[in-house]
Amino acid sequence: MKHVRMHLVVAAVVAVLSVASNARADGFFVPWIGVDTGGRTTSSAIDFGANVGSTLAGVVGVDFDFGYSPDFFGSTLDSYVLTAMGNV
Repeated sequence: MKHVRMHLVVAAVVAVLSVASNARADGFFVPWIGVDTGGRTTSSAIDFGANVGSTLAGVVGVDFDFGYSPDFFGSTLDSYVLTAMGNV
């Protein structure tokens, strides 16, 4: 009987958590972090950046992506990669 009750409780929790909510696309902020891999010239420096976006007047969407990779070509060179991209 305890197993049946436990299954019912789990099913009830899953059912409550599965209820859909209204979707909204007002704005977002997504930070990210990563490392360079794939070649002998890449370093293990930590890369970071963020994506930011919003909806203007409920019709037009805009977003911006920024990324920074320090010491991209290894510690023997003073190098970095900076990326920026915007979309409408």
